Amino acid sequence: MALFFFLLFFLTCIVFSQLCGNPAVWFSIILNMQRQSLFIWLFNTFKSLVDKVSFTSHQSNII
Repeated sequence: MALFFFLLFFLTCIVFSQLCGNPAVWFSIILNMQRQSLFIWLFNTFKSLVDKVSFTSHQSNII
């Protein structure tokens, strides 16, 4: 699950880098960041989003 989110983030960065036209800048930014804290932050962010979506769908099932 965590690996999936990391790959999703990585692919998103590749797409943005292609749009912005300078992938080297993006990859250097990613590599220079603290990988562990970035990974934890991303995982928590995606996890909270998934929790909100599943909670919302669960509420609609009750109604």
